[in-house]
Amino acid sequence: MNFIELLSRILLATVFAFSGASKLLYWEETLQFISPVLGQAAPLLLGGAAAIEIVGSLMILLGARAKWGAVLLMFYLLPVTFLFHDFWNYQGVDRQMQLIHWMKNLAIMGGLIRVFYHGAGRASLDAYLRQRRDANSRLEGPPRLRRVS
Repeated sequence: MNFIELLSRILLATVFAFSGASKLLYWEETLQFISPVLGQAAPLLLGGAAAIEIVGSLMILLGARAKWGAVLLMFYLLPVTFLFHDFWNYQGVDRQMQLIHWMKNLAIMGGLIRVFYHGAGRASLDAYLRQRRDANSRLEGPPRLRRVS
């Protein structure tokens, strides 16, 4: 089960890691694509989008605050889906392609909801740190009460 949980996080995080990296590697091309929709705010929003995708994907991949990473990516993906995959404004093959992207994003959102609800699983940094914290607290014994004067 640990392997399956880890594999699902790897697959989900890969989508965002590659997308964030490609935004940085192909900055000008991406800027040309998003500028008609986002206007003068495009460069700032592009930098923010790349950062959100990279940070969120690392959080999910490593299982380090994965629930927060899933929330971050979900709040990012919702407006992106509406703004850039507005299939209702297209016709023919273009409409079909945008609808496919829309549906793909819905499926990804389902994976993010799963991570948010269940967490990263046992093969994660969060689980490792929790296990160490629990082991340390067992060694220290019960918490001591302080006398109040």
